[in-house]
Amino acid sequence: MNAKFYIFLLIVSVGNSLFAQNQEDFIKFYKSPHTGNTEDQFPEIKPILLRANENNNIAKDQFGNSMVIDTNGDGEISYSEALAVYELDFSDVEEYDARQSVIFMTYETTEGLQYFKNLKKFVCDVNFALYAVDVSRLESIEELSVSGGYKLYNNVVFGYHPYLKKIDISGNKFSDLGRITSENIPNLESLIFSDNIKLKNFEIKDFKNLK
Repeated sequence: MNAKFYIFLLIVSVGNSLFAQNQEDFIKFYKSPHTGNTEDQFPEIKPILLRANENNNIAKDQFGNSMVIDTNGDGEISYSEALAVYELDFSDVEEYDARQSVIFMTYETTEGLQYFKNLKKFVCDVNFALYAVDVSRLESIEELSVSGGYKLYNNVVFGYHPYLKKIDISGNKFSDLGRITSENIPNLESLIFSDNIKLKNFEIKDFKNLK
């Protein structure tokens, strides 16, 4: 009797351990903490990632093919699933409201994007809820477009990006170009920053490849 009980405890313990390990394999997405009201109104980017399929071009693999990110259909995004993604485009992602009217999915930050280590292209144009974009840990990024949101106030966080060639931050409220420098983005070829009404004093220099 005791032996059976101990075997039962062992099975439960192993099961709990595997469950905890699997939980740790999931990317944890967080809602924006910057205001109390919008935290409930605008969710994180996870719902958009879960919408990706072979037809809607939200996500693409290394060959440029539209793809499903949540390959096992468990409603979570694992670190390994994120590594299979090479392009993300969050522009014009549609859903239906309670009245079955088409609305565009919104999000305030890109928290969780940092785990898409192989991401080469990220587009999140025309999102009026977008408050902050952090690409600082995306070392493989080659193209970034966050245009037409009209809400970003210098809140694009850059790191060191040796492969980043194209940046579009037009149609926002940048007052300076911050860390868009030749030191951390040495191979920049195209920078579009038009229609930033607060952008007055800025300096662009030492970009050898800028056209």
